[in-house]
Amino acid sequence: MATTDYDSLASAILEGRLYADAVSIETESETGLPLNLMAMAHVMRSHLQNRIVMGEVAGYTLVPDYSSFGRIQVIRSTDQQQTLLKARAALSFETSQDSLFDGSELPSGSRPLELLLYKFTIDGLVLASVDVVRIPSGGRRRYALQGQVSDIGVWDGAGRLPSFDQGSDDRFVDISPDIQIVGEDE
Repeated sequence: MATTDYDSLASAILEGRLYADAVSIETESETGLPLNLMAMAHVMRSHLQNRIVMGEVAGYTLVPDYSSFGRIQVIRSTDQQQTLLKARAALSFETSQDSLFDGSELPSGSRPLELLLYKFTIDGLVLASVDVVRIPSGGRRRYALQGQVSDIGVWDGAGRLPSFDQGSDDRFVDISPDIQIVGEDE
C-alpha cells in the first residue's frame, strides 16, 4: 500500500490527538489538572472511533468488537484488509509476551491482520505496520508478528503536537510531588 492510502486515517488520528489536547487543556483550566496519558489516549481513540462510525474517514469502517474498550480495528474498503491500531510504545510490551493477542478476530484461513502502529512526535504522526497471523496455542487462538515492522510515513503535525508518548512517564504525578512511583527515576 502506498503512503497516500493511509491519508484519511492518518488525518483522523491527528485530529483525534488535537481533540484530546483541547479536552486536556479545558480540563486543566476547570480543575487545575490536565488529563493523564491514559485519559488522553482514550479521548483520542473515542474521537477517532466516532469519526469512523460517522463515515468521516474515507475508505474505512469500524469493527465494533471491543470498541467500547477503546480498541480500534477497521476494515479498509479498497481491499477488505482488517487493520488494528496500536500505539508504537505498546509493541515492545505486546511482543514481550508469548503472543500478541488471543481472540477470534479472524476466521480460519483468512489473510493476516495488519497491525498499524502510531507514534506522535513534534513533527507529526509516524505510522508503521506489521502483519500478525494466528498461531496454534493449546486450543486458544493467538497471534504473532509475521515479518518486520515497516515504516509507512510521517504526517505533518505542523509543530502543533506537544509530546504525547504513551511510553513516557505520566505527567499526572504533578498532583503531589510527595507521591513516589516505584521504579521512577528522580
